[in-house]
Amino acid sequence: MRKNSADFIENKGVTALSTPSMIRFIEDTANHIVMDNMPENYRSVGTKINVEHINPLFE
Repeated sequence: MRKNSADFIENKGVTALSTPSMIRFIEDTANHIVMDNMPENYRSVGTKINVEHINPLFE
């Protein structure tokens, strides 16, 4: 989807997945997994994320 590309967030010409979008996907997935297994009225709170989004080589 274009709205998840680096190009969409002002890194013009880069059609790869943006790092902020990648982090959002990671957090959304983790949230779904955790919330499906937590007792009612409990919430998960994240405090830190350490991510390295490595750019593939374009040849």
